[in-house]
Amino acid sequence: MTDPIRIGFVTGATPDKWARHWRDRRREPLELVPVTESDQLDGVRDGSLDMALVRLPVDRDGLHCVRLYDELQVAVASRDHVLAAATWTTTSWSGRTRAAGRPRPSSSTGRR
Repeated sequence: MTDPIRIGFVTGATPDKWARHWRDRRREPLELVPVTESDQLDGVRDGSLDMALVRLPVDRDGLHCVRLYDELQVAVASRDHVLAAATWTTTSWSGRTRAAGRPRPSSSTGRR
């Protein structure tokens, strides 16, 4: 039996779509291997993975990279949040601070 083609993938990648097409068209076995974003290239560089679906940017030195698609980033708020009533565009966020995490409530209502 042939060794499987090992493909690493980061959270949010869509390996099932690619794997389904591979399995429909090829006889070689395929193995999907979850990897962390911080380690996404390690398996390719050390040979334990044949390829990986990664999140850019990455150090491309010594690698052959094919851009498959661009991720669409979205902002999400509760429907009843004050931000949901606003009309936002990508230029609305230009120059603004972006931070991850939960904001501290500034009043007894829990709203900021």
